[in-house]
Amino acid sequence: MRFLLRPSRSGHVLRFTVFLHDTRLQACLFASSEPFDLRAGDDAGIDLVLDESARCATPTAIATMAAVIEGTVEVASRQEWGVTYTFQPF
Repeated sequence: MRFLLRPSRSGHVLRFTVFLHDTRLQACLFASSEPFDLRAGDDAGIDLVLDESARCATPTAIATMAAVIEGTVEVASRQEWGVTYTFQPF
């Protein structure tokens, strides 16, 4: 997945992590970036492959996605979305 970050403030990011949660809010798939810096007003494109998995079995219904920026107080943030997706065998 590709994420476009539009920071209003500058700061150092320790990691950018995205989680896909099932209907019980358990993180089923996730991925994290390496550290990087953000500059206010400069868009930053981040590509993540959500291929790290937790204990969710197939089939799994994905209900929410959360993106978390861990870093200096100027850039630390969290955003959540509602999504609907089902992983199941053919």
